Amino acid sequence: MLGLPTPLLAAALALTGPAVSTAPASADAPTPAQDTSTAAPTYSAEQARADLDALVNGRGREYLEARARLEANAAVSAPLVLERLSAVPAPGPGERGRLLALLGTFKRPEDLALFADQLRQLARRRDADLAAIELWRRLLREQGGAATAALSELVADKEIHEDIRAQLLTDLVEAYPSERLDELVALLGLGQTLLRRELQRALSRRARARPDDRPRVADAVDARLDQAAAGATADRHHVAALISLRAALIEPSNAAERSSFARRVGQLADSPTAQFAVRVSAVRGLVTLGDEPEAQAGLERVLRSSLAPAVREQQAAEILGWIALRGLAPARAQPLIREHALLQAEAPRYASAAYALAPEPPAGTWTKWLSASQQHPWPQVRSAALDRVHAPCDPDVSRLIGALSDETRRSGDDEITVARAAMAALGRCEDEGAARQLEGILRKHKLDQDWRGEAARQLVKHYGATGADAVARSLDIEADLATALRFIRALRLSSEAATPAVRAALCTATETTELASEARASLSSLFAGDDRRCP
Repeated sequence: MLGLPTPLLAAALALTGPAVSTAPASADAPTPAQDTSTAAPTYSAEQARADLDALVNGRGREYLEARARLEANAAVSAPLVLERLSAVPAPGPGERGRLLALLGTFKRPEDLALFADQLRQLARRRDADLAAIELWRRLLREQGGAATAALSELVADKEIHEDIRAQLLTDLVEAYPSERLDELVALLGLGQTLLRRELQRALSRRARARPDDRPRVADAVDARLDQAAAGATADRHHVAALISLRAALIEPSNAAERSSFARRVGQLADSPTAQFAVRVSAVRGLVTLGDEPEAQAGLERVLRSSLAPAVREQQAAEILGWIALRGLAPARAQPLIREHALLQAEAPRYASAAYALAPEPPAGTWTKWLSASQQHPWPQVRSAALDRVHAPCDPDVSRLIGALSDETRRSGDDEITVARAAMAALGRCEDEGAARQLEGILRKHKLDQDWRGEAARQLVKHYGATGADAVARSLDIEADLATALRFIRALRLSSEAATPAVRAALCTATETTELASEARASLSSLFAGDDRRCP
């Protein structure tokens, strides 16, 4: 398996299909008969040596003609290329590159071991020369399907850095015979994290890039998902990778394929005997399908079963139901939110998702709705309700949110996450009343720098030059350096902050050592190209 304690990746492949062979694996793979020519009677070793000199030193027509003769007489020239590569002193980088490029054109299976060994020696070094490694990778790639055995051994070599092994794995997937891609599908999700992610990405890229390979990969994935749904024991990472890859291969316009995938992963999501992690992956697979009817029906089934009294208090059921709820379309979720009173649910996952999907309160009832939401003990739920606020905002709503933003008030929230959500809501209100609330927080020196800094950000983002000038006035009189730094950084958030008052405040800040660097950065951002930024 990839990254597992086996000597070769070829051994892992042997678990799911025929062993990797060094023989050509597909019709596209080069063969000695195709690429190795019998030397012409008049072409001698002496002439080949002369042509090799022209190859490494010549240019233009001389170089091209010498290379053509060498390529046409591989039986004579190939041994001499190997002799020259192993000479002492060793050839320089330019000469070596030309010799290797020539050797690669011969496509001789016996040279694969040389390429792989040279790459292995380089890749095992701590200070691996990535440019040199890339040259050998290219030579192996050019051998096509014949290089699969050599690439498999390199990927399985644990003395090679994991990043390089991941690149080699990409090469292996590209070279792998189409008729045996199911062997790679069998390895999805297995082994070290980086390698299993790279295998999934590489298979996805190949299936999308080659139309003939896409159905092969899709069918192999479907077969394994069906086995898992039927109760076959499967590694949870393997099933998760299968679902993720299959979802990536679905054609958005193919309704039948989307529906079939939804039914297939829906069986796994519904299965009470499946591993928890497998069910989570299946529910997430349904979520990726968006509003596809079969997927929505599957998510609703998962949510209903998770809310059953017998399991509702179990954490596993809560997580499954929460993922399903978040994936439901609002129109489908809202009846369930009302039926199960999820806005009042003690479980924060359910309640926060419910507030995100619940219908907006009728006009004139926002204050009551928000007040009720802020009684929930979990801050993520209170924040989720505040995230629903948008313009236009009633004056009572702005005042309520302003009070929540100020922890010094009796009704203020001392959780910074809720305070940030409240100030972001004031920003989205974009009215004078909300702006006054933010300016009040900005000027309140008793508040922590995080609160005041967030108020500055919202003023600059949503209230243009007027908001930026308010931040500039506060910067002019701010004694706390940490808070002043937050004001300076906030001023970069909008090009509308390029006002005379902002310029003056930033120029004054450059005179303070601790603020000078950030102030100059904000000046450069807002007044780029102006050589007279400060008097």
